[in-house]
Amino acid sequence: MSPPNETQNKTTPENENQPFHHFFSAAALTACGIQSKNQNTGRQPQYRIAYNVLANPEADDYEIFTMNPDGSGKKNISNRQGLEWTYYAYRDKILFISDRDTCRRCCYILYEMGIDGENVRKVSDICLADSWMSSRKNGAELIVTPHRSVDSAFYIINLQGKVLDKCNYSAWGLKYA
Repeated sequence: MSPPNETQNKTTPENENQPFHHFFSAAALTACGIQSKNQNTGRQPQYRIAYNVLANPEADDYEIFTMNPDGSGKKNISNRQGLEWTYYAYRDKILFISDRDTCRRCCYILYEMGIDGENVRKVSDICLADSWMSSRKNGAELIVTPHRSVDSAFYIINLQGKVLDKCNYSAWGLKYA
């Protein structure tokens, strides 16, 4: 199977019918909400679902796609061969980890982008584990898991990548999972 054409921004028939190649993220998928441009229209926010796809198993190429809640409008928003996994979305931002600036699958860096794949920005230089993340304080702070080679605590970071606090669960008698 060949990788999706980067200019197509959609799944290929081969990918779409292979359920084992679709890896959905977060609790019942990662959803992004966009407020309508005119807040006085009374319209509900529009949502998109972000999910991971093993686009090319031979190349170990994972892409991030979005779609409408009804399954229409599927679009590849990462368009980059390598590893791109989304684990969290908040409002109109998708947070994802990638090995694009590191060695393949040895360390993951946190990035954010808009729901259409625009404005990709590195959030932090911290080497992260392949792990779920969440936020607090209306998306201003994230809880992430550093790679085992970095630390055995969870980190609370801001959207500029600064470590604000460390949650050392070994102090509670818990083992690193």
